[in-house]
Amino acid sequence: MLVPDFAKNKIIAVLTTKGGEGKTTLVINIANCLALMGYRVLVVDTDPQQSLVTWFMQGDGEPAFNVMATVNEKEIRQLHTMRGDYDFILVDGAATVAYTTAAAVATADLVLIPVKASPLSYAATSAVMELVKTRRKKRKLPAHFIMTMIQQRAALNDVLAASIDNSGFPRLKTSLRNRQIFPRAMYSGRTVFDENSPAARQAQGEIEIITKEIMEILASE
Repeated sequence: MLVPDFAKNKIIAVLTTKGGEGKTTLVINIANCLALMGYRVLVVDTDPQQSLVTWFMQGDGEPAFNVMATVNEKEIRQLHTMRGDYDFILVDGAATVAYTTAAAVATADLVLIPVKASPLSYAATSAVMELVKTRRKKRKLPAHFIMTMIQQRAALNDVLAASIDNSGFPRLKTSLRNRQIFPRAMYSGRTVFDENSPAARQAQGEIEIITKEIMEILASE
């Protein structure tokens, strides 16, 4: 799927205030998927723990996309000045409520809120939802949940989906399954697109569907 020009040069902020939601996994794999489609991609690590930068340093090859790190609120708000250099800029938010989270919301064209099927996980998304609602008083800002680390046939999946559907925020049609290939690839500084196995190909297909859905949202705004 090719994105119309008006849907490119976009900033996608992936935000949650709780760790362990699959945020960084989602960011690097979507970024790699976009890069393989021929787009110029920058990933911005705004988490003080810099887990994405750590992943980047572990890799032994040339990455398909560029990576930068900053915990500077002003620099995050100025990311829009780099739109001309990249087709997509993905912001990997801090896993806590921080000024950088508000800055990412302020500069984003789309906010993705990853959440796994846990009451604590869903409760932790309220801060991001409130930031988005505040920003929407000034301009239009699409924001979607994406369910992550989903177990097959788990009852909590339906509970989470119902909670999201009642939140007033839409969710992506595709969820990120709890696949061991994701952490396995990350531990070696890779993404699932660098792996070649039946499990990796299943994960690649899932990321490709998620990426296309994101692109469709951007194209429709």
